[in-house]
Amino acid sequence: SSKQPKASRCHKIKPERISSKQKEIKPNKLKPLDLTTESLLQNLPLSKAEERSLKKMKRKLKNRISAKESRQKKKEHLDCLENNFEMLREQRNNWRKTFEELKTENQNM
Repeated sequence: SSKQPKASRCHKIKPERISSKQKEIKPNKLKPLDLTTESLLQNLPLSKAEERSLKKMKRKLKNRISAKESRQKKKEHLDCLENNFEMLREQRNNWRKTFEELKTENQNM
């Protein structure tokens, strides 16, 4: 009787589990924009339209980063589920093979 591989559970992906390639855009990359926005707001009198435009740009950038991170987490979760599916399929095939062997052995008795 060989030991069957155990299916792993797919947990929520934590930020530290994301590789360095996937960390190209981080929320702290917004700081230069934040500093620029703050310096613009402090040094130049901006019109209401310009303030709204800056806030909109900042919000769009944050949303873009959040959407990218969500897509990456979804992809990693799906990969985990696919791996578990393949492992369970293999396990099922092994059990079927064992069953057929025992069935044949039983019939020969």
